[in-house]
Amino acid sequence: LNAAPAQPTLLFMHHPPFRTGVNAADLFGFRGLRNFRTIVERHPAVRRIIAGHIHCVRQAEIGAASASTSISSAPQRVPELFERGHILSSRAEPGGFTTHEWRAGAFVSTTYVNTGGGRFAAQTGG
Repeated sequence: LNAAPAQPTLLFMHHPPFRTGVNAADLFGFRGLRNFRTIVERHPAVRRIIAGHIHCVRQAEIGAASASTSISSAPQRVPELFERGHILSSRAEPGGFTTHEWRAGAFVSTTYVNTGGGRFAAQTGG
């Protein structure tokens, strides 16, 4: 980041660097989150932060960067801990994937959700 401070930068990581609302994942937190946020805020060239781990779509802003997660490539059950009035439950999430493209000076992310029968519906975000 210091070597090319004006170069638009994408960061990829496993655990999202923000609270996701998925309590089972948020309980474990993100070690060093305050230091990570400080670094990203000092480097406005960091434009996107792509994370995984929770296998559902969530977004947050960190400094000048948009941070996001995506759904899993396969249908799954997402654990819910102390959500919707239950101690432990799960919800169904469809399979899909997200693409990221640099277009007209900005990153554009599109999530494709499996709607069944081999079809995918596109959901475009910032």
